[in-house]
Amino acid sequence: VLLRNGFVKVAANMCMSGKAHSFLASGLGLLLAFRTNSAYQRFSEGCKIWEEILSVSRDLSRMTSLYKRDIGTDRKKRIYRLLSAFPYLLRHHIQPQCLECKEQ
Repeated sequence: VLLRNGFVKVAANMCMSGKAHSFLASGLGLLLAFRTNSAYQRFSEGCKIWEEILSVSRDLSRMTSLYKRDIGTDRKKRIYRLLSAFPYLLRHHIQPQCLECKEQ
């Protein structure tokens, strides 16, 4: 009984006001908003870079088709194969384990 009464007194002194919880919730909300915003910025930047890569690849493909007489059919086929393999190689460069998972 004495132990129980002593614990109740200690617990009564440990209570926090509602202000501390509201400050904690506000800070946590701001932190989550900042992380979400920075993640979206990284995603948006990645999309811009990928669009630029696609644009350059398409331009190179069009130029190859335009000058196919000058470069020859073998070189044209090789350029097309390299352009089609580029996205897979870029993904493997960014995430080296991605090709290993598909092979298993």
